[in-house]
Amino acid sequence: MRYLNASASSSLILLLRFSLTPLFFAGGFLAGCLKPQQPQQVVDNCFPSDAVIDGTLSGDFFVGFTHKQDPATHKNPSSPTIHFKGDVSSGTNALKPEQDTTGGIEVYNKSVFLMEGGNISGYLTAKDHSRVTMTGGEITGQLGAEDASIVTVRGGTVAFNMVITQKATVTIEGGEVSSPAIYDSSVVNLVGGKTNGTLTVGDTATVHLRGGVPPEYLSVYGSATLNVYGTNLKKTLVDAHDQNGDHSRYKLSGKLSDGTDLGNVSLEIKNERKLGDEKTTVHLISLQK
Repeated sequence: MRYLNASASSSLILLLRFSLTPLFFAGGFLAGCLKPQQPQQVVDNCFPSDAVIDGTLSGDFFVGFTHKQDPATHKNPSSPTIHFKGDVSSGTNALKPEQDTTGGIEVYNKSVFLMEGGNISGYLTAKDHSRVTMTGGEITGQLGAEDASIVTVRGGTVAFNMVITQKATVTIEGGEVSSPAIYDSSVVNLVGGKTNGTLTVGDTATVHLRGGVPPEYLSVYGSATLNVYGTNLKKTLVDAHDQNGDHSRYKLSGKLSDGTDLGNVSLEIKNERKLGDEKTTVHLISLQK
């Protein structure tokens, strides 16, 4: 996981409203987190049960199981549903007080995280088999998806970038995101919204581009696959030896399946330099009018 660099010192402010579900105790731990001294508090920045977060938080937080407490045995996991419309900013790391944090949230196990508004200054990362749905608000830093997690963006803004790895599935239906990078065997579906910057597809990842405002640049390498769906699609070679011969650069034209004009989106494909090099695949899939 790539975190943004930030440094700030502030005390932990927790203004939360909980909707509690039954809690499970084991060896002094509360569903993977230390037992709260008071019902309204979150100790060690961990949310073990259902909650509505509509206040101000400072530091790094964990939903459900946290690897930082029990990396070997995965004991005491929980899978709460969190409704988020508050604010998370940088602050002091509760687990390592000598370190400052960027201000973010990691979602574990089969937890569900619903971002409905507010702001996260650092990162929001879906892990394990968790689900994250974003309908509003802003992530100033990074939206990440790892493992077998599922992330859906229907609204809101991801200002810095997205990193999608390890067989995660991401669907962009609305909102505005920046610079998605897709690796391993992850799958990304672009059907709406607006994508800024460069979309990078590498390793064995797959991207389906069907609609929305596409990014200005598409970069494909490794054994990755890019499928573009629309009408009158065309790929025109601009430079077969771009970047010192490492890439071929094309211009895409035509309309996506939702009617969005591709304009002159730039596509870069890494060239095979020798026999046995990984081969990228780009499909322009024409749909009937």
